[in-house]
Parts: sequence; C-alpha cells; structure tokens
Amino acid sequence: MKWPSRTSEPLVSPALVRVVASVLLVIGIFLIYIAATNYEMLGIWPAILIGFGGVTTSGLAIVSIITADPTWIMLDLILPG
Repeated sequence: MKWPSRTSEPLVSPALVRVVASVLLVIGIFLIYIAATNYEMLGIWPAILIGFGGVTTSGLAIVSIITADPTWIMLDLILPG
C-alpha cells in the first residue's frame, strides 16, 4: 500500500476560507456590539466575557482572511468563546 505524498496544494480553496472567515468576522463584530450596548442589563462580567469572545473570533477571522489558512478558523471553533 502506497501512502499519498504530501503536497503543498491546499485542501480547501482560499476563496471558501475567506468567505467562512468573513461570516465569522461579522458574528464577532456583532458579539462586540451586543456586549458594548447591553452591559448594564447583562452586568459587567458577562459583558466582558461576551466581548472577549467577539474579539477573539474577530481577530482569528482577520488573520484567516489575510493568510487564507483554514487552521485559524479551526482554532477559533475549538477555543471557547
């Protein structure tokens, strides 16, 4: 049985990675907006946690858009927040 050779060709197209990362960026910005506008109703600590989740999602989505690497999207989906 011959193992497949490791090539440098991507498994996922860079355009699809950028589309998924753009959706995650919109979700992250929405979470930041929710945390910033509803911190009196939610309380300071839940608002900070929701905002932190939005910041990490947005940051990893931006890095994934720039590099077109799906690893950053997977890292964002694995990390809590």
